[in-house]
Amino acid sequence: MTFLDLAWKNAWRKPLRTILLMICVAVAFLIYGLTASFLA
Repeated sequence: MTFLDLAWKNAWRKPLRTILLMICVAVAFLIYGLTASFLA
């Protein structure tokens, strides 16, 4: 079992936490993109 297999299985042990993390990362990129476009 590789490290990526272990990380993938561990990430989906608690699916709600994984989905919330993905949403938070997406919102962070969205905010960064919006502020970068306003300052350009």
